[in-house]
Amino acid sequence: MRTILWFVKFLMYFFKVRKQEKYYTDKLKEGTLTQEDTAHIDACVQSWAQDMLVWAGAEWKVTGLENIPENRAVLFTPNHQGNFDTPLLLSQLPRVCAMVAKKEMKKVPCVSGWMSLFDCVFLDRENARAAIASMTQVENILKSGRSVVIFPEGTRSKGEVQGEFKLGSMRPAIRNGIPIVPVAIEGTYKLMEANGGFIKPAKVKVRVLPPIETENMSKEESQKLAELVSFQIQEARNVLKNEQ
Repeated sequence: MRTILWFVKFLMYFFKVRKQEKYYTDKLKEGTLTQEDTAHIDACVQSWAQDMLVWAGAEWKVTGLENIPENRAVLFTPNHQGNFDTPLLLSQLPRVCAMVAKKEMKKVPCVSGWMSLFDCVFLDRENARAAIASMTQVENILKSGRSVVIFPEGTRSKGEVQGEFKLGSMRPAIRNGIPIVPVAIEGTYKLMEANGGFIKPAKVKVRVLPPIETENMSKEESQKLAELVSFQIQEARNVLKNEQ
């Protein structure tokens, strides 16, 4: 029943705001979006992202926000347990970040429009040329001063076992001396993936870890960066599991 109600509320919400989405999308195409428009878009995104968690019955605890550098763009590199990772990060990080999402999201009506409004990048993992273009887009967003969230595993783990972190996901930050901020997520898979696709209440935890500076990083250090980020996140997750 909760699953049905969640999807009904989800569809009703986006039906309600479809005119806003079209209005801002038209302004984006015309190049007339103002700072006030952007602030309103970000506020809307944070609001509906948090609503998604509330509708699912999620209880969340976020720590480590003080580790996020102020007044500069960063590349957030969280582990990826489930579908609710995205609304969790959109609602709980201090600023709305651009997200790197799978290309299939571009086909979802209204949702893809809103995602484009906060600079989301749609990644085609099966097309090498398109993937390179997407990473260039991520670089440009970072250089513009907006932070980006990318999941280095590339897909949901759907459980406790953390997947391999891919170095390619971090190259846009490495090439531009932009800090990488690892983020440990624990428990989001229990909201949906652990239940055969049905939504059930669960407790989730997030810990933002100290930034890793990439400026002047040696080639040897950069080659080991994905392994380092994965290790730090796994260690943090182990701690989160034992916290009340």
